[in-house]
Amino acid sequence: MNDNVKITKDGYVWQLISKEEAIAMVSVNAPHAADVCLLYDDDSECADFEMQQLYDWNGEIGIGVGYLHELLKQYQHLHGLQP
Repeated sequence: MNDNVKITKDGYVWQLISKEEAIAMVSVNAPHAADVCLLYDDDSECADFEMQQLYDWNGEIGIGVGYLHELLKQYQHLHGLQP
């Protein structure tokens, strides 16, 4: 499994990023900066956080990609595969 991806129990896929990447994105309001979330061990997330929380955060940080079953459907459609 790729260390840069987290899949939660409900099948949601997160692209994991470093704290430094998150700070850089949020600081300059880069594309997808609003998608940066603090990820908790219980598979919940926090999208509405203060910069100080981000600086103090020691857990995983991610950008939401989507639900695995939806991503699989998109892949199958793009490649002409049967579901």
